[in-house]
Amino acid sequence: MNTGKDKANGKKKVNLEEPNINNLLIPELAQQIESHKVNLQILDKAVLEKLAVYYKIIRGYTKEDIAEILQVCSRTVERYIANVRSENNLKIGVNFQNELLGEILSNSRLRYQRLWRLSYSDNLSDYEKARTILMSDQIEMNEIAFLSRLGYLSQEQGLDTVENIEEEAKEMGRELKESVKKQISLLNSQQWQATLNVFKSEKQKAEAMLEKMIKNYLVENEKQKNMTGDVAVFTKLYCNIFVINMLHN
Repeated sequence: MNTGKDKANGKKKVNLEEPNINNLLIPELAQQIESHKVNLQILDKAVLEKLAVYYKIIRGYTKEDIAEILQVCSRTVERYIANVRSENNLKIGVNFQNELLGEILSNSRLRYQRLWRLSYSDNLSDYEKARTILMSDQIEMNEIAFLSRLGYLSQEQGLDTVENIEEEAKEMGRELKESVKKQISLLNSQQWQATLNVFKSEKQKAEAMLEKMIKNYLVENEKQKNMTGDVAVFTKLYCNIFVINMLHN
């Protein structure tokens, strides 16, 4: 079989009796190479790259062993393996990144809006409404942390947004307190004592849950570490709203 270069045109002469040698399965081709049944000069570069990876990953050969089998230098083997690894890497373009980010935020906004609409439902008790609002605020705070980590929000912007959430919660708390006062005025002494007992129990549960939620948010958002001192403020604020809603039911 003549595999030398044609002096006239500098092209390799491929044996027509082996037209499909590059289409063989890599394990089968490797076996034929080791049996000296294949002339390596007629193999495509892409096939040689796959062979290099096969010997490296499946057979566990060193690059020197592979170089000897494929009749190339060890640097060429390294390049073969690097090329295959590069082709197999997931390449995420800017458009895909923006589309993915938009989808994540869109889904988050959708959940937030659904929870807010649900909080106005007449079918929910005040306790359930408070929990729904609390969950929607958690989604919004997660969005802030997410965007801050990606660099889309500065520390100042994140703080402003959180302060807006706090102000909205305070306003809601003021309205609920007025409503609760009216409810309390209708209670007798026995009902009032029972209400106080429930309040103490639920307040402890709410404080623990809210403190954990807010601390997790602050830990995740490295850019807002200086907000750690606000944990107590958030905890008391949301706890009051949480418990007041429960008592108002």
